[in-house]
Amino acid sequence: MGKKARINLDLKMIVGLVVICAGILLLLENLGFAIRINLWDFWPVALVFIGLSHIFRPGETRYGLSGAIFIIVGVLFLLNNLDIIVFNMGTLWPIMIIIFGIMIIKNTAWGSHGVPSSSDNCDLSFILGGGDHIFTSKQFKGGKLAAFMGGGTIDLRDSDIQIDHAVIDVFVFMGGIDIRIPRHWHINIQGTPILGGIDNKTVVMSKEEMAAHPDKTIKDLTIRGMAIMGGIEVKN
Repeated sequence: MGKKARINLDLKMIVGLVVICAGILLLLENLGFAIRINLWDFWPVALVFIGLSHIFRPGETRYGLSGAIFIIVGVLFLLNNLDIIVFNMGTLWPIMIIIFGIMIIKNTAWGSHGVPSSSDNCDLSFILGGGDHIFTSKQFKGGKLAAFMGGGTIDLRDSDIQIDHAVIDVFVFMGGIDIRIPRHWHINIQGTPILGGIDNKTVVMSKEEMAAHPDKTIKDLTIRGMAIMGGIEVKN
């Protein structure tokens, strides 16, 4: 039996798909095709894609409730823009209050859902919000970070790497992510800032410091990313 294909919808893919679709429609209009579509009417499709990305994540990092919320709100706004129903911010606020109450009950009854600090991988998304996360794994392997109009801090100073090198993929759109690492990690930045910035402010241990700490050896971490109207900062 063949393996089932795994659906991997991350934030970078979502933004890419939206940009490609918008570009195709604009190109067709400029070529003389009567598309007669207002692209702004379809902005809620991005919310639907974000919801799908939450639902189709791996089991330990899946956010089914938030994914369903994004999909429902996105569909309601889309139907409003297409003049099928009437839905606006005045209607949204009571729904958000109800959802907030449901989330409080969920976290109280079943506990909050998050990536444990001992996890060997960091797989986090910050969407219209933020948070600080500390990882303490001594077998850290890398991960994926994404921020959409939000941001957070990833603290790896108590972690360590045992493999040849670890890789973290980072995508930021109108937000910011700070990554804090130990001083015995060597950072390789491979990124593309677009109206944003990617900064490496780390300082690697000197030879004298390494001699004073024989249990520490230089480890390699690669940060691959893109920052669109946002920022990625790596520091100790």
